[in-house]
Amino acid sequence: MAEPEEYAVAIPEEPRKDLPMRLLDNATLAELERAVANYQKLVGIALRLTVEGDWSNQNGKPYLEATGCEKVKTPFGVDWYGLELTKHDRGDYYFIQIKGRTRCRLLGGVEIEVMGTRASNDKFFCMRGGVLLPMEEVDEPDVMKSALSNFIVNAVTRSIGLRGLTWEQLEAAGLKKEKICAVEYKKRKENKAPEEKAKGPANGQAAPATSPSESAIPVGENAGPPKKDCPKCKEELITKTSTSQANAGRLFYECPKGCTKTMPDGKELNHWGWV
Repeated sequence: MAEPEEYAVAIPEEPRKDLPMRLLDNATLAELERAVANYQKLVGIALRLTVEGDWSNQNGKPYLEATGCEKVKTPFGVDWYGLELTKHDRGDYYFIQIKGRTRCRLLGGVEIEVMGTRASNDKFFCMRGGVLLPMEEVDEPDVMKSALSNFIVNAVTRSIGLRGLTWEQLEAAGLKKEKICAVEYKKRKENKAPEEKAKGPANGQAAPATSPSESAIPVGENAGPPKKDCPKCKEELITKTSTSQANAGRLFYECPKGCTKTMPDGKELNHWGWV
């Protein structure tokens, strides 16, 4: 996206000394109270633009997914520009970084720099049937799209201030916690020897849970162990993530022969909205 010509930011080397000092009198405090009340109303409006499917329950805390951010960004005038994509090679894996500048015009248009990242050793991309895939078999475009989704989430939530929300705020906006998909993370084991921790799994071996991105356990709607074999032709199912707007990032399983697509709980997908 081309950078708007009419918008430029000059960062001073030193703080400005010509700005008048505002006294904290009653009038100023009353103005701040009105500003806080108006901002809280704006947050409520942003939440009402979303539905339960745009959220996930991350270890007990609400997390706004990219689908919800895409609904909020236009009414609030959130845009971004100057995007730079970088691939960082780490030997047995790589990660994609997308960095750019963003602003929320409805809240004054203050520009901030944000980034989004995603690693190829995330379980969503590198696992098949409980076995770690070689790096060359990981679908790099999927990693890039996931990094872009992460950038969008950071751009919208940071520029508007939709981080650290509570379930009470979501309930006030009509969003039910029990209807939101929950994700839990395994805790890292601390009793391993240092050299054992540093040594990663070789290709073809089962990968241990070493980080939140590698150890997400879908529960609720996505509960249940993966189905290893196609119920129709008995071929091993391939683990994939949805790139659709409604279900971006969610896990599903596909037969290499195209017989079927199933959710992690074994239910067969009878529509194409997950692909």
